[in-house]
Amino acid sequence: EPFTFEFARNTSDLERGDSVLIHAGRISSTSSYHGYVRDIEPGRVRVSIPLKNISAALFAGQEWIIDRFPGDVTAEASHTALYDFLASPMDDKKRAILGVQAAPRIQVEAAQLSMGPGTSLNRSQTQAVERSINCDVFHLIWGPPGTGKTRVIPEIVRRVPGTVLLGAFTNTAVDKMLLSLLDLDPQVRFIRFGRSSESQELEARLRASGRDPADCFTEDLARKLGNVAALKKAMSETPILVSTAHRASTAPYLRTRSFEMAVIDEAG
Repeated sequence: EPFTFEFARNTSDLERGDSVLIHAGRISSTSSYHGYVRDIEPGRVRVSIPLKNISAALFAGQEWIIDRFPGDVTAEASHTALYDFLASPMDDKKRAILGVQAAPRIQVEAAQLSMGPGTSLNRSQTQAVERSINCDVFHLIWGPPGTGKTRVIPEIVRRVPGTVLLGAFTNTAVDKMLLSLLDLDPQVRFIRFGRSSESQELEARLRASGRDPADCFTEDLARKLGNVAALKKAMSETPILVSTAHRASTAPYLRTRSFEMAVIDEAG
């Protein structure tokens, strides 16, 4: 029997038959459930979950987020990303992945790290920042819930000497990452792929700091600027671009754009 979820406002493009992921906000540290949309109306959605012994009481008493299931598009994104990697010019990162010796990077010691105003990172968090900005190819940050992994991301981003691509596998995780950046610097410049109406908390935070959300979302900014060329120019001048992992692997602009570093949250 499908479970019924009610919502005040539906900002998604989910349709009947879509595969979805039901979670409470942090996929890696909270329970999540895979289901299928059986019916969707203006104020409610009915989802079937192919697991036995699950009752409606499991979902009572808290809010849940329903995202399109990333697995539906993983193969397409993986094939596209692999093609782009093989077709891209040889650089230090590609040499390292292929096992060809790359030029040494300039190392930044922990003692040289200058934390942002009001930031208080512990030793392991500081070490995570140091190792991330010094990594040759990739660095994996792992920690149990509550260890401050998301707090580390803004400290990494602000030290990268070039453009940064931020990504995650769900829109919810993408927004949480941006909220963390705004906690450190309310005026941080970024453009997120999508529209502001689908990221209500992020939209509200930008307005509260006196910023126009239309300047920070591609679809809103495209309408504001009026043409694609102006949008591409704005993105080329913005140090931080943000999207879901799937969009990063399939969007033509992101596929052809080079970044100094990519940061993927909820990578596990």
